[in-house]
Amino acid sequence: SFADANVRPEQTVWYWLEDIDLSGTATLHGPVSATMQTPTAVTLTALDAGSPPVLPPVAAGIVALAVAAGFFLRRNLQSCPIDRVD
Repeated sequence: SFADANVRPEQTVWYWLEDIDLSGTATLHGPVSATMQTPTAVTLTALDAGSPPVLPPVAAGIVALAVAAGFFLRRNLQSCPIDRVD
């Protein structure tokens, strides 16, 4: 394939096409014309979401660790009563 970036809409261009067979023999075809039509619609070829933010999973992990540490600390403190002096 060939993309001619210099062609404007409604412009007709002429080309000579050359094919080369497996034995290396070249054959010219043409001239052939091509007219680029004015685009009538935009075609969406891809729709990608941005990469997810890194901070929320990290923050969730830190919060989970803090909650777990608080739970185990509270559990250990309840199982080992401290003698109070009044």
